[in-house]
Amino acid sequence: MDIITFKAHEFMHCLNELASVVPKKSSTYMVCKYVAVTFKDGQAILTGSNAKVQISIKTNVNHSGAPKNFLFQFDKVYAIAKRSKQCETVTFSIEESKKIQLQFNGINATYKLNSMSYKEFIWLKSEKLDHTDTLLCSKVHASIAKVTHIKEKKRDLDAVLKGVHLYIHDGDILAVNTDGHRLALHTHSETPELFTGNPVVIPDDAAEMLMKMCATYLDNEITLGYNDSAFKAVVEKTQIVFSLHGGRFPDLRKIVPDNQPYHAILDRKILASSLKTLGTIAADERFSRMSFDFGNDSITIKTENKLKEAGEVDMSVGGENSPIHIAVAHNYMTEAISSLEGDQVKLSYDEPNKPIKITEVGSEGHINVIMPMR
Repeated sequence: MDIITFKAHEFMHCLNELASVVPKKSSTYMVCKYVAVTFKDGQAILTGSNAKVQISIKTNVNHSGAPKNFLFQFDKVYAIAKRSKQCETVTFSIEESKKIQLQFNGINATYKLNSMSYKEFIWLKSEKLDHTDTLLCSKVHASIAKVTHIKEKKRDLDAVLKGVHLYIHDGDILAVNTDGHRLALHTHSETPELFTGNPVVIPDDAAEMLMKMCATYLDNEITLGYNDSAFKAVVEKTQIVFSLHGGRFPDLRKIVPDNQPYHAILDRKILASSLKTLGTIAADERFSRMSFDFGNDSITIKTENKLKEAGEVDMSVGGENSPIHIAVAHNYMTEAISSLEGDQVKLSYDEPNKPIKITEVGSEGHINVIMPMR
């Protein structure tokens, strides 16, 4: 009999992390119901998967002899663990009769040992990575967080629109996201032209998980690596591996308009407040139309809903302006302005049917591009 003992709080921490990926309902894939326990260098590694994303967490363990790898059913063990808050240790007894006995303080549960090999479970092959780089968690978190406000992914069959595009180079990262109607780009790099080659496109749910991981370890470094089929992120004792959208993808940075002849400079807080006020009128429509009438030294923002309720705000602006009328979706503009932090905002434009580029004055590190409504 093999006896494996975990500290209860460390074991519970692992289960809480795995709960974000292990399916809560029955899955088509049998492996998704289980957590694999493997052993390396005197530590245990708990791994869970939902057939798209796989999380592995190292934790301390005491064991007798040379422990063998095994699987346990996640939902059953997690349910018992949450009810046993006063436990100091959690013990697994692996019997020769192909059974697992799980022991908490005052609780004993016996399950059949699953015959599935743990090698079948660790299905994402990420050992041979074509690219690896080490970055600050805070930098990765900020770059991805600044582009995830774009969530209206309508064309489900188009992989270009189903994930966040990442360019990684020499300890820095550039993130781009689009839904076909708008685009967001963010980087800390002062030389974005160094980001070359084909981007790696990570699924939206994986991007959310990577952000959460980096938020937990903001002051730490994270190692990112990828090949044609898998992406791996490792920080401290936690590792995330997820499958990638295959194929080659266009450079979305080429969509960002350049050399636009006109630009209006506005106070960001006043503009955000004005959009919020007009939002009370536009709130009953998801993509309510909002018009921007640019003048030489002013701008008029208008909106109207189906009930013919209307709102209008006049603001003074600086910059090189030209009288022009451009209509955009209210929520697109509101979300873009909300993602900025500077004191002043620059709206760059050309013609009514061409996109508006939104940046912070003095910085091109964060860019939003919005297509006009016709």
